[in-house]
Amino acid sequence: NLHLFLSTLTQRPRNLLVFINPFGGKGRAPYVYEKQVLPIFKESNINVKGIYTERANHAHDYILNEDLSDYDGLICVGGDGMFAELCHGLLLRTSHEAHLDIYDRQVNLIRPDLKIGVIPAGSTDAVVFGTTGLNDPITSALQIIVGESLLIDIATVHNEKGFVRFMATMLAYGFFGDIIHQSDKWRCLGPLRYDLAGFCQFISNKSYHTELTITLASSSDSSQI
Repeated sequence: NLHLFLSTLTQRPRNLLVFINPFGGKGRAPYVYEKQVLPIFKESNINVKGIYTERANHAHDYILNEDLSDYDGLICVGGDGMFAELCHGLLLRTSHEAHLDIYDRQVNLIRPDLKIGVIPAGSTDAVVFGTTGLNDPITSALQIIVGESLLIDIATVHNEKGFVRFMATMLAYGFFGDIIHQSDKWRCLGPLRYDLAGFCQFISNKSYHTELTITLASSSDSSQI
């Protein structure tokens, strides 16, 4: 019996806030959410509030400014950009509530109380594949339902003016950074946009110069987030 099994799980979520990006990838996030994921959540007696994002940073701004005390976790249905938006918003809110100075390069971040779940519905979904080994919405939904989780590394990125942003999965500069920037203009092409942008950047044969400083966390800090 599904409900009997779920009742034995103490770490599973009961109330989730879900952000659906209807513009990411090929626009399949609403279908993935409504037809594949939401029925599973309902069958598992999880209360869900769904928000369809209407602009860039919609989810980011909501997380920063609205009351989240009723929720056990935040879910994004979309691609890697949606995950980055939720992650950045939640880390920024957690840092503000803890009165951390994120402009301090030596700041020790605090792990948020809320967890983030990712339902793949974007172009590449590298975050989901890198953390679960699969790119399947139903598998991700089942992992969320039972409360399965893992920790990922987080870093802050600073320049000479101070804090720039949080970094979760990767930081790109130069050739690959230009590919991501240019491909964003061709979202209508889906995953093909990365191949096209890569070809254009390869033909342009640009050179890059930068100076990079990396500050490693001490062993006592590495377990905090």
